[in-house]
Amino acid sequence: MALYLLRRTAFLVVSLLLAMVVLFFLLRVLPGDPSNALLSVGATKEQIAAAQHQVGSDQPLLQQFFSWFGSLLSLNLGESFISSLPVGPEIAARLSVTIPLTLLSFVLALVLALPIGFIAAWKADRWYGVLLSAFSQLGIAVPVFWVGILLVDVFAITLGWFPSGGFPRDDWSDPAEALTSLALPVVTIAIVMSASISRYVRSATLDVIEATRWDSNAGHYVNNWGPGPYYIRIGVNDLHAKAEDLRERGTKFTWTEASQAVDGRPLIRIDPTELRGQLFEFEQC
Repeated sequence: MALYLLRRTAFLVVSLLLAMVVLFFLLRVLPGDPSNALLSVGATKEQIAAAQHQVGSDQPLLQQFFSWFGSLLSLNLGESFISSLPVGPEIAARLSVTIPLTLLSFVLALVLALPIGFIAAWKADRWYGVLLSAFSQLGIAVPVFWVGILLVDVFAITLGWFPSGGFPRDDWSDPAEALTSLALPVVTIAIVMSASISRYVRSATLDVIEATRWDSNAGHYVNNWGPGPYYIRIGVNDLHAKAEDLRERGTKFTWTEASQAVDGRPLIRIDPTELRGQLFEFEQC
């Protein structure tokens, strides 16, 4: 396990380094100059040269890269072109809103996605299962900004339940007011995010359900779930018909009468040697 984590960490570091190199040189290949953000229309050559010297774009490309990479390693993100303040503190000042917004959106997305994805798979043959699957598809297709505009129009402008934007100037001194201002952004992000997550949940649930629905030669699909052993019990409407089916297939099993079963219902227990040690039972519904 330790070796695996070490390999994955090394792979992550190498991937990040490669991404940084590619993005840096790709941005330098594109037309334009970073110094243009400091200049206005009609700037003189002297002003352009001064702006290029200020941002370092007049240096050789490799020197620019190593200068930028060294600053990044020392957590020096430079100064904002707009406020002329250090970028690091500017970002940190906004984390008090960004982090709660992200966490709340993710938690709400999970709360929505897990039951939606599970029911959409479990009841895939029912109308509401199909409806939930359609919701997932729609949530992925609809742009997040459109969902936000719709929620603002209904709940902020029409009903007046929530503010249409902004965050309290005194930050989190009044938690209720702060949470109220985050309500619509959180719901907007969670709706779109839950649509994607619910598709993964539905797919993963179907992988399990489809396997358990296949009631022939059970050892083949029990092992598809990964290393076991597993204890699995499936309810059937006609246990005697299942027993006949197993006899025709030559599958070894034992029959437990209702009087001997723990929950008072007859069941069939497949011989574990048939299923590579897995414990598999069929129970009368």
